[in-house]
Amino acid sequence: MLPSPEDGEGLRLVKDFLFTREQTDRPIKFSFTGPFSLARRVRGNAYPDRKELVLGIAQVLNAEAKALAGQGAELLQIDEPFLAGYPEEAATAVEAVNVVTEGVDVTWALHVCYGNRYARPLWQGHYDFLFPAVLSAHVDQLVLEFARKGYEDLPVLQKFGWDRDIGLGVVDVKSSEVETPGLIAERIRAALDLVPAERLVINPDCGLRNLPGPVARAKLAAMAEGAAAVREELGPRQPSTIQPATYPADHTVKGSDQ
Repeated sequence: MLPSPEDGEGLRLVKDFLFTREQTDRPIKFSFTGPFSLARRVRGNAYPDRKELVLGIAQVLNAEAKALAGQGAELLQIDEPFLAGYPEEAATAVEAVNVVTEGVDVTWALHVCYGNRYARPLWQGHYDFLFPAVLSAHVDQLVLEFARKGYEDLPVLQKFGWDRDIGLGVVDVKSSEVETPGLIAERIRAALDLVPAERLVINPDCGLRNLPGPVARAKLAAMAEGAAAVREELGPRQPSTIQPATYPADHTVKGSDQ
């Protein structure tokens, strides 16, 4: 049995969050690996049915999320990089996500990508596999990888009626080439043709842990500058959600996807 977060132990996510909060006065997006992806890395016979294992891990993560919220976390992100490799299990993953979020009053994001092990994708595909299952996910944002794979999947969101925030990946974390602020701005403008400004959140594709620190920081700085340029173009009447505020440009962002 895992120690509980109330004991100050658990998965030690609270300690990680408190450490992060000591490093910055900016808003924090705190992410952790989701139950479906964790279950793909667990071996054992305690749960003969894998779905039971996924839901069991989700219960543990729900306790962690409640402890994080109790310490002041306001934006929590569930990372599910393995889901793209098992698209037929999207409904199970969404059911588990809803167990994680139950009773936790924060802004919730769900991140799905195509893997990021050693700066390489594990799978290829299209995001239509998420639908219609993801429409029942109790989350406020759907955060997706686009910069590396292209933006052809954006119309899928409109097709299936996703009406909540979209986290738009505009930085390719699998390349050491630093995007220019102009390129970032172009990617944001293209997305605005399909996603209203008030529902668009700007972020890297995934975590930047496979990149050298200076490269990661330069990419984040370009992302911040590009987003600021588009925000200025939109004018003061537009909502200010088009911002990478959860990723300070002077900090390397690490993700849990692999």
